[in-house]
Amino acid sequence: MGTVRFVLFGRVAVELDGTVHRLAPAAAALLARLLLAQGRLVTIVELWHTMRPAHHGPVGREHRVAVQKRITELRRLVDPAHPGESSRVLRTDRGATTAYRLVVGRDQVDLFRFEDLVEQARSAGPAVAHRMREALAVWRDRPLMDFEDRDFAREPVRRLGQL
Repeated sequence: MGTVRFVLFGRVAVELDGTVHRLAPAAAALLARLLLAQGRLVTIVELWHTMRPAHHGPVGREHRVAVQKRITELRRLVDPAHPGESSRVLRTDRGATTAYRLVVGRDQVDLFRFEDLVEQARSAGPAVAHRMREALAVWRDRPLMDFEDRDFAREPVRRLGQL
């Protein structure tokens, strides 16, 4: 598999070997939510509410199936060699409730790369300007542009604003 990077500045996307793949809104919301969880499990119910924040009723089978379909689409994109539950990148946990975990390095996610570069710049001494230029080169557009008003995105957007 080639190089995979994730774009959270501007519209959520996946970059595979330099080619940017835009996602449908529901899949983009799921990907953003999973990336922001930084490897922690996110339940299928949480993912449904990420896809459909206005839904306030119980999460039924049809809703779970809708999430599973988007997860399958994401797996095909981010781990084409293992698109099913054998994926090493987008993992399934079937505990008391189904949950998913996206396992990627911080350097693969533009938003986390930016945060890390800013942190390095703060402790870089004379190299601070170089590190800040690197960090600013990563910032392409408003972070989580399509989801900045959603619960899962508010804290990361606020944190970036403070940086």
